[in-house]
Amino acid sequence: MSVRPTPGQPVPLHSTYVNDQTARLFWRLSYRAGRGYLTGQDARGLPVLVQHEREEQSSYQRRLRTTKARGYVGPILRRYMGVVFRRPPVRPAGTPPIYADVVADATGGGLSLDQVMRLALSRAQVDREAYLVPDVKTNATLPASPNVEQIRQAGARPIVHVMDAPCVLNWHDEAGSLCEILYIWNGAADGRPILRWMNTEAFQDFALDEYAPGVSVTGSKVGAALNMPTPHGYDMVPVVRVRPVFDPHAALSQGTLGDSQAAPIAEAQQAIVNLLSLLNEEIYNVTFSQMIASGVSESQVKDVMVGNCRVLCLPNPASRVDFIGADPAQATSIRASLDDERSNLYQAAGLAPGDPSAASSGVALAWRASDMGNIVQALASAAEDAENRLWAVLASGWGFEAPAATQYPADADLPDYATEAMALLGLIGNASVPMVIRRKAAERFASRNLSLTADEEAEMLAAMQTKPAAAPGASPFPPRAPFPAADPEEAGASTDAGPAGT
Repeated sequence: MSVRPTPGQPVPLHSTYVNDQTARLFWRLSYRAGRGYLTGQDARGLPVLVQHEREEQSSYQRRLRTTKARGYVGPILRRYMGVVFRRPPVRPAGTPPIYADVVADATGGGLSLDQVMRLALSRAQVDREAYLVPDVKTNATLPASPNVEQIRQAGARPIVHVMDAPCVLNWHDEAGSLCEILYIWNGAADGRPILRWMNTEAFQDFALDEYAPGVSVTGSKVGAALNMPTPHGYDMVPVVRVRPVFDPHAALSQGTLGDSQAAPIAEAQQAIVNLLSLLNEEIYNVTFSQMIASGVSESQVKDVMVGNCRVLCLPNPASRVDFIGADPAQATSIRASLDDERSNLYQAAGLAPGDPSAASSGVALAWRASDMGNIVQALASAAEDAENRLWAVLASGWGFEAPAATQYPADADLPDYATEAMALLGLIGNASVPMVIRRKAAERFASRNLSLTADEEAEMLAAMQTKPAAAPGASPFPPRAPFPAADPEEAGASTDAGPAGT
């Protein structure tokens, strides 16, 4: 069944759109962990801070005021992004000028293709996917709904937009590639959002009634068609999806296509925040004890103030004063739960918490490297696949040969600059090590820790192979220690050169 909209009918949404959009709002909220986090909603549309069924509203409001969100999602995702883009992607040489133009300025506003890919992948980390949409940069006057050939004749060049996942309302896939798509596009002449439908051959725009940017599209209706189906000039749907694959079995789930990288970390972060809130409440209850006065009435106590506590009056014959408070052991139990939840969070993120100086077994280190490496590989593969698909789309529409594949390094082995530098110095200074080994070690250190140009690399290698010049007047031979004395009496004898009597 086609996803092409019908004027006057509700916008046809994908069966997973509503549930995914609710979850995305929570993932985005968790990534920021800002001032609206505690009053926001989770992936199921329920309050982030859970209220107990028997909890008084005043106590719940106090927890809302006193609890401060601790953000884990944002720092962890940014760390992975830094690993993926620690080294620039390797692109082919000898490409046409249009290729170089897109690489240098992909958006027409100054953002390079590296920056565009980084932005798309970072949004896919949170939203599960993002999209790359080719567009046109031109100052020429174009006809309404132009095709690619008309745009090319006007002297234009392609640019690329990053489109957020919530803008894509419906789609069809075939063998993992988009064959039809419906999305919200800010392409109308008056700046209003429109509906754009595309398949592998043509596109058509529709007005979008009862919709404003930032408002849910659910319930909106399709307006009038703004143009007839128009060939777009590409050999495929000119939209590229960026989706890291962390769960290859996501398609088997019901009501969703899987979660983003942020999802499991966000769930653990919510659990930690709720435990922190309960811990704060326990601390307050221990600090502010309850005073009980037995054998007296409220009228007898009147307005006597005892610290910052209220007095609970119990008119019993036996009169005494007691204090009750929370059990301190409960706070200890909550702290243990917090530690367990943090461990779960880092495990879900593929990271290892704890003391970095603590010794770990070889098996443990291998598992940590494997977990992190798999995630880095998934992110790098998503960026690499999306960029290569983008070049295939652009090449089919703009009439140039598709370039060789771009390669994104996926090395999760983070460099330890200080340790590697000391090891390198010891290796280079050892003349017994063959020069080829020393040169390769220097090249590896430079590629992992430094950003050297080709000229700087050549200068480094030349300096390694050049022997230092001897100081003027210095002996070309190494100094020789004096021979040991034959007996103790000769030990203090002169060491002047030459035999005695000369």
